[in-house]
Amino acid sequence: MALRDYLDADLATCLDPGEFGVDATYTPAAGQPVVLAGILEAGYAASEEVGPGGVSVEGLRPILTCRELDLPAGAGHGDQVAIGSDLYSVVGIEPDGYGLVALVLERT
Repeated sequence: MALRDYLDADLATCLDPGEFGVDATYTPAAGQPVVLAGILEAGYAASEEVGPGGVSVEGLRPILTCRELDLPAGAGHGDQVAIGSDLYSVVGIEPDGYGLVALVLERT
């Protein structure tokens, strides 16, 4: 077994809904939905002050971290992700180079 195979198996265990993960249904703009496992975070996000009044915006930035190989071919911005009863749109895709990808989500 190659090192990559061991890594993929370990990632699958960590992302498993019985461990730390959640089930998510990923629906690409063109193609069939797939169910994948990932870890959902809703971390704090802030923007810089903008405009003449120096208005800043803060809120939550939901991110679903999953295995890159679980995503359907052609995954991209604007695709839909359903987690429980919540529906999100993919607004960012950030691969880490080691087999994981962070999907930056926006609630729809």
